[in-house]
Amino acid sequence: MNTTADSLFWKWTLRFMDIILMGTLWLLTSLPIITIGASSTTLNMLMGRYVTGIKVNILKDYFHEFKKCFKKATIIWLIHLVVFLLLALDLIYYWTGSSTFDALGAAVLATLSTLIVFEFNMVFIILSRKPHAKLKEIISEAFDLSMTCFLQALCIAILTIGLPISAFFLLPEFLVMMPGIICYLNWQILPKMFEKYMVKKTDREYQKKNR
Repeated sequence: MNTTADSLFWKWTLRFMDIILMGTLWLLTSLPIITIGASSTTLNMLMGRYVTGIKVNILKDYFHEFKKCFKKATIIWLIHLVVFLLLALDLIYYWTGSSTFDALGAAVLATLSTLIVFEFNMVFIILSRKPHAKLKEIISEAFDLSMTCFLQALCIAILTIGLPISAFFLLPEFLVMMPGIICYLNWQILPKMFEKYMVKKTDREYQKKNR
């Protein structure tokens, strides 16, 4: 009984250390800001393998995959960064207005921003699974996945945004642990999300063929 408990304790201790190490590598490689896309893709790539039981050499595999995905991931990150900056400027413009048109514009932009946030949460996950896909295909599938599996995408968005905010106000000393923990929790949701998405995607393709 004690042997089993000790074994489980060390198993989860080692797993926690691996998760924190992956998250720390994400933080270190994200410091230049421009590398956030490559860091996020690499973290998701390794975490996806880790949670499915594939053996991962964290340090070696992280930097190897980081180099491989850098160009495409950085392009995707910069595209989204520009889009977010433009949306933020437009939101400020309409939000500070006082007319009905300004209120309508702010509402439309807020809705659009929310949809793009959902897509953004998925885009580096899709890239981690399809590193050789074209940019248009990756972005399109990220949006399709987030809309097809909306509830799961909402849970991921809440974890990704809510946990760091909560840690910042309640336990700021644990902020450094958040990237790895968030990614690990996301990957508890993602496998079933992919399964549901593939079933619905297959159904849509079948219906198109039989029209």
